Amino acid sequence: MKENINKNSKCENADDDENIIGELKRAYKAINALQKTPSHRKIALDIERKLRSQKEKNRNS
Repeated sequence: MKENINKNSKCENADDDENIIGELKRAYKAINALQKTPSHRKIALDIERKLRSQKEKNRNS
């Protein structure tokens, strides 16, 4: 029974991770389109860094 709960929570976490990654990708694309100032570039780099760390977490899971 505990195994089923763990599997369900992992599936829910994976779904949440996919939603977060999707939102970050959309935000990254929108910011990339607006990269006109250094602050926009910094925001885009921060988002890209978060995407990479999220992908690494998914690989390690």
